[in-house]
Amino acid sequence: LECHVSGYLAGEAWREYQAKGTIGGARMPEGLQQEQKLAEPVFNPVAKTQMGRHDNNVSWEALQSLVGSGRVDQIIEYSLDLYQRAAKIAWDRGIILGSTKFEFGSALPYGGEAVVLGDEVLTPDSSRFWNADSYEVGKRNPRLDTQILRDWVDSDACQWEPYKRQVPPQIPADVVKQTSDRYQEIYETLTGRTLNE
Repeated sequence: LECHVSGYLAGEAWREYQAKGTIGGARMPEGLQQEQKLAEPVFNPVAKTQMGRHDNNVSWEALQSLVGSGRVDQIIEYSLDLYQRAAKIAWDRGIILGSTKFEFGSALPYGGEAVVLGDEVLTPDSSRFWNADSYEVGKRNPRLDTQILRDWVDSDACQWEPYKRQVPPQIPADVVKQTSDRYQEIYETLTGRTLNE
């Protein structure tokens, strides 16, 4: 289970909105544009599926069944709070946090029933970052995340079907460098430090 939070209409949220007018099944206002800031961040739980299939939105009923009804409100609160705090920090440094995901677990059997944050968070692997000074509503903005690599994997140049368990191809040096440069740029911008420090 991944807890997606979208502050802007991008990626899968944008595709769903175009097709159905919803995000995670929740009806959204008409006339929104690509990568537009949403009035409020939207929480959208997504379940991992079998290899070869896209992840699926999780209904509120299924979410309660998976994590227990007593924890649903806590997970939503944590997800939205983490997103909003991170989005403010990023904004103060000239970066837009378009969306991100969080994964939570239980402290059982070690620490009781507390909900704990797991996995990596707020990295270019799990988040969409844009430069605030060049951001424009209604278009796909240049990203400071793994999108360059995703775009190459989806291109005709790659011709790899990862979910068919094929051996992955060699990633071109320029794609590796561009991805590395973006990671370094977002790290240095958000932390105010260079990688050598």
